[in-house]
Amino acid sequence: MTSPTTPEFRNLIGGRSMSGSGPVRAVVDPTTGERYAEARDSTDDDVDAACRAATDALPDWRATTPAERSVRC
Repeated sequence: MTSPTTPEFRNLIGGRSMSGSGPVRAVVDPTTGERYAEARDSTDDDVDAACRAATDALPDWRATTPAERSVRC
């Protein structure tokens, strides 16, 4: 299913782009039925890593103002 020209949607965990660990799925435009990208399903381990990263980031995030947060993205 993977093609060198087909974009892959990836997880962003702890500021790092990571592929999921599960099976690859096609991402389809519902209006045309066209496959335009691929994404891996996230496994329990992927979700656990994302939760750990969010927990680790909370103290710094909480200490920033909404204005500061808006320019970090």
